Amino acid sequence: KSVIKGVTEVIDRFGKAIILEDDLITAPSFLYNMNEALKVYKNDQNIFSITGYNHPPRLMEIPTEYQEDVYFCPRAHSWGWATWVDRWNKTDWEVTDFQILLQDKKKQKKYNYSGDDKFAMLSDQMEGFIDSWAIRWDYCHFQNQAVCVYPIHSLVNNIGHDGSGVHSSKVNFGALVNDLSQSKGELGFSPYMGINEKMIERFRHVYRKGFFYQLKQIIKKLIFYNTWRARKCQEN
Repeated sequence: KSVIKGVTEVIDRFGKAIILEDDLITAPSFLYNMNEALKVYKNDQNIFSITGYNHPPRLMEIPTEYQEDVYFCPRAHSWGWATWVDRWNKTDWEVTDFQILLQDKKKQKKYNYSGDDKFAMLSDQMEGFIDSWAIRWDYCHFQNQAVCVYPIHSLVNNIGHDGSGVHSSKVNFGALVNDLSQSKGELGFSPYMGINEKMIERFRHVYRKGFFYQLKQIIKKLIFYNTWRARKCQEN
């Protein structure tokens, strides 16, 4: 709630905002490039946000033939990002169409196009297992068939994975570290011409889970759906 309230207050006043939390380290060119991206994509309603983060090469290898400084992805990312008031205010924080999504397997699969974990995370949010503004902001992108702009070389490192982060457990921090010295000073912001399928395939690979994770999610969905049905029966 504090993030939603804070961003809304700032963005309603200034029409745009760049958001950083206190567990992020940025490259020297971060603010310059975020401000430039806000100018370049201001009138493109396909673009709902810009992020300064990208996965390190050890997790997401960039195809050698891809020569642009940025790429476009349906998944929003909350580690150093920016947006405009007209996009932010389209977010349905109550996710009022969730019951429709819950019963539509094809729509769930489409939502998970940029990560196998997204529908499960949104379900956890709606059931009250987690408290995430970010997954609801991401779902806003999906509802509006919009994308987020990512840099090829990350402008951000997240140091909150040492166990101190509110929403992060302790993980192998080294696997997530970017070499910020590889970040470019001034990025070339390509016009949006659609999603590069090869890039998204590499991106999706980061969020792929093994068999036991998938089994756990299926069980969780069944429990969630049965709980929802029981609640509806009681209401009726």
